[in-house]
Parts: sequence; C-alpha cells; structure tokens
Amino acid sequence: MSASRTNQDRTRYEEYVARVVAAAPPLSAQRRQRLRELLGTAGGFR
Repeated sequence: MSASRTNQDRTRYEEYVARVVAAAPPLSAQRRQRLRELLGTAGGFR
C-alpha cells in the first residue's frame, strides 16, 4: 500500500470499516475488534 493516501481517503475508509463492523451484530465484540484489526491491516492504516 502507498503511504501517500490523503486524510480524506483515510476518513472515508475508516467510515466504511465502521459500517461493516456495525453491520455484523451477530459477531461478538471480540470478533468485531479482530475484524476491524484485519481490515485496518489490509488497508495499510494500522
């Protein structure tokens, strides 16, 4: 991943991740946190 993403791109991506995580109520809080970590890593932000 390129490190030259803009803040706007990052905000948009994080909003997307938040929606995905919020849209998975059957998952436990731990599973949601893990999903968020995986998505964050895949996006190159964390």
